[in-house]
Amino acid sequence: MALRPAIGRLITRLCSVAPSRMEAIIICSGLLAAHVPMLVVVLAQEFGASQTRSNLRDLGGFYVGATILNSGQPEALYDLDFQGRVLRNVYPGALPTQRLPYVYAPIFAFGLRPFAALPFEWASLAWAMLSAGLYVTGVLLLLPRRLPDGYRSVALLASLAFAPFLVETLIAGQVTAVAFFLVALALRFERAGLRFLAGVALGLGAYRPHLLMPFVVMAAVGREFAIVAGFIVGAAAMAAASIGATNWPTFVNWIHALTSFGSRATDFAELPPWWPGFIDLYHSLHVLPGGGSWPAKVECAVAAACATAWLASVWWRSKTLPRPRRDLLIAATLSWSLLLNVFVVVYDSMLLTLGLFLTADALYALGPRATQKLPTLRMLAMLILAVSFVSRPFAHATGVQLATLAILALAVFQLRAVKDPPSEAGVTRVATPQEQSAG
Repeated sequence: MALRPAIGRLITRLCSVAPSRMEAIIICSGLLAAHVPMLVVVLAQEFGASQTRSNLRDLGGFYVGATILNSGQPEALYDLDFQGRVLRNVYPGALPTQRLPYVYAPIFAFGLRPFAALPFEWASLAWAMLSAGLYVTGVLLLLPRRLPDGYRSVALLASLAFAPFLVETLIAGQVTAVAFFLVALALRFERAGLRFLAGVALGLGAYRPHLLMPFVVMAAVGREFAIVAGFIVGAAAMAAASIGATNWPTFVNWIHALTSFGSRATDFAELPPWWPGFIDLYHSLHVLPGGGSWPAKVECAVAAACATAWLASVWWRSKTLPRPRRDLLIAATLSWSLLLNVFVVVYDSMLLTLGLFLTADALYALGPRATQKLPTLRMLAMLILAVSFVSRPFAHATGVQLATLAILALAVFQLRAVKDPPSEAGVTRVATPQEQSAG
């Protein structure tokens, strides 16, 4: 019995090392100062070495998909050999074995056609600007209203210094900012009580269908049928737009490409070169020593099933949750979605920004007892920020995915906070800055 107080004191001591507001500003500013010049260098290299370009960026794969549609050959959109030939036009110095497969929905490539009409270097610059706009807009949609003004600026600065945005999106050219914006819009709708529209926004993100499915499944468990119906409508609209932008055979080819790519991503007969970027539980546990054995696979499946059951049990009773605890549940579901999926890459952890915002706002709304958890949240947020820059090289060197461990700690923290004893009763609710000024 004496063990639990000792563990509590240890956790409290660890949380006390969370950086102060000024320390957080210095850390985030340093990360930005170190990486913004890298973005400038990368873009300058694109302009200066268009004839010998060989350093593949993720944007190249999406540019290739849009280029194929611009050429009037939609039936070749998911032909890997044809993609490879087009890729070597974009990257003349690329090796024949190098590939950046395009496996997103046809409508996504169709939306990128204006970028593919530009030379790749100008498309890179334009995409970086659009990605930054989408990401910042999503951040502003969910930036915690109850945080003191000084901490709101820290939250904004930390979100800009997060590696999935700063490195994976701006420098590497990933496109997760689109999904980030759609999820932020969905959460804004949900908080306004517009749950059907929230589902539609999530459904439009089905161009990469697996990413948000755990969230939609939990919404169904929680009998949030308006969200589920909206998701179906949004996904159907995305599918119809894909067929209209290309044709039915191309849409069918996309389904085949998804299943084929998914089977290769989960087949560990030979590790793909991008495996250090995987952060889901399946991949993170599989690359550990002995992780590929059948006993290890069974243990992984049991752990995932237990986590899913825990999350589902809370969603089943979510109808009676007050708004702040509902926000905590949604935030926890975003975190668990990254872990329980079977193909999640480090750039997808961009969604954690939204979950962290919801968590901070909810803890302030629940009163003084809940705000005692803010130092823990601050420590977890800074841990995730720091780990995001080293997770790939550390996983490559050791086989241990630090990002998965950090996300797991956050997911458990958020879900436990939903079920903590209520502190609202008999406690004055913390007013928002807007409410204080209105009063």
